Amino acid sequence: MGKFCVICLFVFVNVASSRLTLRMLGGVNTNGTIPYIASIKHLKNNEVIKSCLGSVISNQWVLTSGFCLLGGDPDTIFVDVGVYSHSDVPPKRYKSTQIEVHPDFDSTTGQNDIALIRTESNVLVASIQLGHFSKNVKKLTAFGWNENDKNDYSKPEPYHLGRLDLEILSMEDCQKKFHSSVKLDEKQICGYGGKGKDMCGVDFGGPLVDGTGRQVGVFNDVIFAASGKSHQCHSHHNHPLVFTKVEAYAKWICETANIYFFK
Repeated sequence: MGKFCVICLFVFVNVASSRLTLRMLGGVNTNGTIPYIASIKHLKNNEVIKSCLGSVISNQWVLTSGFCLLGGDPDTIFVDVGVYSHSDVPPKRYKSTQIEVHPDFDSTTGQNDIALIRTESNVLVASIQLGHFSKNVKKLTAFGWNENDKNDYSKPEPYHLGRLDLEILSMEDCQKKFHSSVKLDEKQICGYGGKGKDMCGVDFGGPLVDGTGRQVGVFNDVIFAASGKSHQCHSHHNHPLVFTKVEAYAKWICETANIYFFK
C-alpha cells in the first residue's frame, strides 16, 4: 500500500509540473507586432484548418518552411500580417497566387525544408533582409507564438507573438543530442534555449534572426520528420531546435522570387 501511494504521488507531481502545448514555451512576449512576421493560414470554408509562420522578404514574397505548406495550394493559403495576438482580427490578409516548395524538400527527413509564397498584391509592411550565418555568432533569436509571458499558465488565451533567445551549437554537437533517426547537416542551424524552452507546430516557418536584424534561418521540425508525429511543445523537453540555413538556398530563393538582397 505504501509503495502504491509513493508511485501515485510521483506521477501526480510530474503531470502537475509539466506542460504540453502546440505553441512556443519559455519565450518572452514581443509586446507588439514584428512587421515582417506573417501568420500563414490554410482555410477551408473560411475556417482555419492549419496555421504556421513565415517572414515577408519582399513586397510579394513570404519565406516559410516546406512543412508549413504541406497539403495546401494557392486557393487555400492566405498570409496575415500585423498580427500580435493569435486571436486578432488581422489588419490585412493577402491571398496567395503561387507556392514554391524547394524541389529537394524531403518531409521524411526534414532536409531542404524551405518554401516561398507569392501574394496576389503587394504586402504593405517592411520586409526583413536575409543574411549570411556566421559560425562565430553565439546567440540568435527565434520568433513564434508564445504560450504566454514567463510561462504563467494561469493566463488564458489569446497567446502572443514571442521571442526565444538561443545559444548556437555546432552541428556535430547538435547531432549528439538527437536520436540516430534524426539526420542533420551543414545546411541547418542548431540552437538551444534551455530546459523547458521549445518551439513546435504553429511555429513552423518562423524566422531565426541575428543581432543585426537579418534573417539567417527558418524553423523546421526534424523531430516531426523522423517520427511522423506532430511535434508538441513540452515543458520537460531539453533538446535543441533546428532551423534551415537560408544562405544555403540563396540561389534558389533569389531565382524563384527574382530578387537578390543577401548581405
